[in-house]
Amino acid sequence: RQTLTSALTEATRLGVETALLQQGQTKLASLEAAAEAARLKREAADQLNQKMSGTNIAALQDALAIARNKKVEPAFLSRAETRIEELQRLKREAEIRAERTTSLQDAMTLKNVSDLQQKLRLAREAGVTNAVIEKATARLEQLTAEISKKKAALATTMQGRDMAQLKQAIEAAGPYGIEVSQAQQRYQQLYAAEQALSLIHISEPTRQEAI
Repeated sequence: RQTLTSALTEATRLGVETALLQQGQTKLASLEAAAEAARLKREAADQLNQKMSGTNIAALQDALAIARNKKVEPAFLSRAETRIEELQRLKREAEIRAERTTSLQDAMTLKNVSDLQQKLRLAREAGVTNAVIEKATARLEQLTAEISKKKAALATTMQGRDMAQLKQAIEAAGPYGIEVSQAQQRYQQLYAAEQALSLIHISEPTRQEAI
């Protein structure tokens, strides 16, 4: 291109025919346009390569659009598309992991064993950090032990006749999701028996003492 530019300059100085000069100028313009296109293509490829090494999906998509417009090689474009898919997959996984971490932490504040077990399983599948998993596992063990105690206390009070203790045991078991319908029935039986006994005492005639 530099040689052609020099030749045109010399030809103009020597008075070469206008038609020949125009042909040369057209050729020079074509070469300059091709060189500029090649430069822009290299810049687009370099920019695309730079964005592929990062994690900004939007920036990579923009760079890919420019690279397509500048006719960057299809194989290179394909690599960029693969990288975008990978970044999108990693983003989805991170979002799921964050969601399940929050869900598991919420479940740890409650007393529902089955819910905590389910959230713990989903958290493991999503790759939630070991620190959170270990904390949730410890909480599950604690809840399991507490439930065993609540069930034992409920069973014991159902065998007795102390309504206050039974009511307390029922109320304590409720938040843990323990089945208390039988205990409630037992409480109703004790209550009915107590009411019946009270009516008997009320209906008994008062004995008169001997004068």
